[in-house]
Amino acid sequence: MERTALHLTLKDRIALKEVLPVEGSYLEFILIKSIQAMVEITPEDIHRHKIRQIDRGIEWDLSTDLPTKYEFTPEQFAVLRQSAQIVDQQKKVNENNFEIIRKILETGGEKTGD
Repeated sequence: MERTALHLTLKDRIALKEVLPVEGSYLEFILIKSIQAMVEITPEDIHRHKIRQIDRGIEWDLSTDLPTKYEFTPEQFAVLRQSAQIVDQQKKVNENNFEIIRKILETGGEKTGD
């Protein structure tokens, strides 16, 4: 099955959670949950990136925030594209989500096969 790869930083992964819809049909929500699980911040991420809680949110060691390849099914990528388009149409693109929106809309990801 052909997949679409995106190279995501920790910041992209955090911003992606804000881009994805919070509701949808049953099948859409299965896809949304699968994307969330794929990009979830793990205890290993906390250690590797030295993530720490501060008064205004979280911060991490930017020198460790190198892009990691994530592969999405065509259905998952369709949800990502639609979500990014909605954020753009609603004029809700901001400093926090600009890069992930750009990666989804402009690059369209890298096509990979099995």
